[in-house]
Amino acid sequence: YSNAVAAPDFKFFFQSGWVGGMMVTLPLLIGKDVATESRERAFRNLETFFDGASVHSSGYFYGRFAGHLRQWTTDYSFDDRPGTEHFMALTLVRRQADCLYFLLRQLLLLPTAKVPDLWWDALKRQAYAFVKTWKENGQLGFFLDTNTGHVAIGNSTSA
Repeated sequence: YSNAVAAPDFKFFFQSGWVGGMMVTLPLLIGKDVATESRERAFRNLETFFDGASVHSSGYFYGRFAGHLRQWTTDYSFDDRPGTEHFMALTLVRRQADCLYFLLRQLLLLPTAKVPDLWWDALKRQAYAFVKTWKENGQLGFFLDTNTGHVAIGNSTSA
């Protein structure tokens, strides 16, 4: 876990996908001139992500790690502004799709012996969650309900 996004109230959030998270570790794992220490840090980020209960019961990944809470949360659970209550269980499809793509790409680049089965299982659960959402809704939508995997706001090409 690294402090990826500084919020105005000085709380720090690590995003699992979209504009951070598992995207930023890819160049540190595959770059030809990357220091060994940087590769090790990138791998530790993967360990933190996969070992930190990052998969929600729906099969989708939690959207953020709230540093001040030291726990994984849904994408918008930190937002306590009035009128945002309806966002509490939502996850952005783009965040989920980017996370799946970049994690899969990274795991395929790592030596097989270094990748625990737990990590592959987490990726499979998320991939199956996407399939289930598609079969049940006929689309992936823009926002999903993290609890159920159902499209909450649809008719978009978010992924």
